[in-house]
Amino acid sequence: MIVDCQNCGDRYEIYETTVQASKCLNCYNRITVRLPQDAFSQNTHTHENLFHPNELVETKTSGIGLIPKVMSLMLIISLLPLIVFAAISIRQNSMQIRKDTELIGSQLTLRLAKQVDEWVKKNVSAIKALAEMPDIQSMEPDKQRPLLKAVQQNNQGMVGVFTTSISGRMVAADTDSAIKAYAQLLDRFTFYRVMIGKQEVMWRTMTEKTSQKRVLITAVPIKRDGKIIGIVANSVTLDYISRQVAVWKRGTSGYAFLVDENGAVIAHQISKYAIQNRNMRYHPLINAFLNGLYHGTIYFDDSNGVTHLGHVRGTRNGWALAMQQSDDEAFALLYKTRRFAFILLSLTVAVVSCIAWLLGQSIVKPIRKLSMAADRISLGDLSLKIDIKSKDEIGQLAKSIGLMQDSILMAITRLRRRSIQSSLKDDDV
Repeated sequence: MIVDCQNCGDRYEIYETTVQASKCLNCYNRITVRLPQDAFSQNTHTHENLFHPNELVETKTSGIGLIPKVMSLMLIISLLPLIVFAAISIRQNSMQIRKDTELIGSQLTLRLAKQVDEWVKKNVSAIKALAEMPDIQSMEPDKQRPLLKAVQQNNQGMVGVFTTSISGRMVAADTDSAIKAYAQLLDRFTFYRVMIGKQEVMWRTMTEKTSQKRVLITAVPIKRDGKIIGIVANSVTLDYISRQVAVWKRGTSGYAFLVDENGAVIAHQISKYAIQNRNMRYHPLINAFLNGLYHGTIYFDDSNGVTHLGHVRGTRNGWALAMQQSDDEAFALLYKTRRFAFILLSLTVAVVSCIAWLLGQSIVKPIRKLSMAADRISLGDLSLKIDIKSKDEIGQLAKSIGLMQDSILMAITRLRRRSIQSSLKDDDV
């Protein structure tokens, strides 16, 4: 009989016992069955040229195929827990690394701040001990001068030591440098608070005019019978503090600096900042300190838009020690860990995708063969050999379709035999 495609018009000659539902091999549209006619049009395909022995023609599928479904399912099952675990681990590691880095920076500032405090305390203790000596309390220059010289020689970095009367008049000094320091002192400020007893210790940082070095001038009152009778002061270079603070570096962008209570630089890796007494009160770390942050960690962007991690800590005498380092360098380990995690995740996705594709192919390929075989059987081609030798469920399905093919062929053979016998009986009659 003739099978006619209503979509493209192609006709196919098939067996009379073929089921009535099938697909067109040209447009894959469902086709209908009608009774045989004596002649076929020019575009009619015969059974012989319609099929080739053991050749399967793949049919198109609509919707999402099985391979994408298998790949999606495997990616979801295998990668979703991994992604969730990686996200949680990266977040926890990030928090821990940031916390550890901030803690290390805080401990470093604390260590340097303690060194500054110990250095200042040592100088203050020396000058206080000097103020309590009877020869100093005598306010006699001849008795004070030997003691001043001895103190200056026994304390490394001490430039000069001098005493003044309660009226501010120079009484004694160890060297001419002490007289110069006293002159600078009078140019910059007076020890009024020390004089009237409101402050037990007074200090000021300045640049020594002759040597262009930063010095710390410390003053304490000289008392006798509980009354202030004068002041003893010393001038100490900040070379030791500069060596401890200014030379500190971490990586290529990490450095420390020290400012006084007004934000003026005491020690900095750029030496001219200290010589020029540059004010850094507008630096984010120093600004935070002057606004009440005694010690803490902050993140800030510099003028170039680079994010920095900074730590600031106050000293006992009101100075501020600050450290900073670029965020990229401070958390290089964190970013390296993240990059490694992303690379590992990408490789995992690629490997799982390949495995899913291969697995999908191993499932879909025999199913496609069975589907195309069923289409050809539905069009009457019972000579096709189904070559699927797997022993799984798909192999069992192929075996069942093969048995069905044999059953249909046997049924057609019986029908033909009966038709021939019926025709012979009609002829005899």
